[in-house]
Amino acid sequence: MKQLLQLIDKIDIDEIGMREKIEIEINKYRQFSYSVLGKETEFDNRTVEADIRNYAKHILRTGTKDQKREILECLKSDIVILDKRILLKN
Repeated sequence: MKQLLQLIDKIDIDEIGMREKIEIEINKYRQFSYSVLGKETEFDNRTVEADIRNYAKHILRTGTKDQKREILECLKSDIVILDKRILLKN
C-alpha cells in the first residue's frame, strides 16, 4: 500500500468520479452532524477546493476495502505488480 500511496501523485485520476465521491462524503458528514450533533453544517463549495489526490491517499490509508476498491476504479493509469513492487504500466 505504501508504494501505491507514493505513486498517487503520478497516476492519472478520473477527477469527476473522485469529486463525486468527495461530495458523497460531505453529504454523509452533513447528515451525521445534523442528526447526531444537532448542528447544520454549511460548506461553501469545498468540493471544488478539495485535493483529490489527498482524498485518494486518505481512503487508501484509512478506508474500508469497498472504499479502496472504489478509489482504484477511478484510476485511469494502469498499475502492475512486478517482483512484489507496484509500478505504473508504460
